Amino acid sequence: MKKLLLPLLLFFHLATAHAGGPIIMNPGGQALSPTDSPTFTGITLGSTLVTSDNANEIILRNGTTPQQLTIPNTWTSNSVNERLEFLWVSNVGVIRTAHTGATVRNLALRYSNTAFDAINIGVNTAAGLGVDISYPTTLTTASTKPLLRVGNLFIATATSGTQILSGIVGSFAPTATSTMLGVPLNIASTINYSNGTPGAGAYRAINIAMTETALPTGSSYFIFAANGSAGTTEAFSVERDGDLRVRGTVGVSLTCSVIPTAITIVGGIITSATGGTCS
Repeated sequence: MKKLLLPLLLFFHLATAHAGGPIIMNPGGQALSPTDSPTFTGITLGSTLVTSDNANEIILRNGTTPQQLTIPNTWTSNSVNERLEFLWVSNVGVIRTAHTGATVRNLALRYSNTAFDAINIGVNTAAGLGVDISYPTTLTTASTKPLLRVGNLFIATATSGTQILSGIVGSFAPTATSTMLGVPLNIASTINYSNGTPGAGAYRAINIAMTETALPTGSSYFIFAANGSAGTTEAFSVERDGDLRVRGTVGVSLTCSVIPTAITIVGGIITSATGGTCS
């Protein structure tokens, strides 16, 4: 009877001593209260070891098996939930939103305790959002620093081939008769100088500022527009010296004090002029 009574009394003592929270046993077998701060070298949850190798670090690991951290947004069950996932897929580190039987959510990057998205990756491009990069404030001082900069530290040292720094790709391919307008690049800024006397300000919808430290010997262009089935047929271009080319023909810019007697127009541009006084 005494042997049976002693464990019961010990259980009653632990239950009353720690009525404010669960009873947790440390590795030495002693009961811990909710206010204790035990130190563990690691905890195994299923097959995953939750541990720390360095100060201020949490690690999930299981040998060579990729691990995943999941943070639910909503969780009704394993078959109805929304979640944020940090995982590895085929040796690629992935951060994504995911769901099962629920709603797909956007993925956003924010900063400095704000409720504004610096980068927002949308889930519905039909609603007008793929990737949105913004600066959610009003700038009262002009800055030459762009909101989006590509290739800041990039240097191409190849001696052959074609190197593209940034590109806009995609396809416009309706599966039936369509009136769709395909626009690979759209510049739709608002110019509004009405809050005061306009002054001598100006705008440039496209600004090209090439730093020509040393030029190659080939033909260089500010703009080269091509089309055709292979996208290589020259339609319109502006050479680096400012000459305009239409369908491969170079146009001329003339200032005439006396009207010429004849001009030659090829592809909609003036290629030469005779008579008159022109320069």
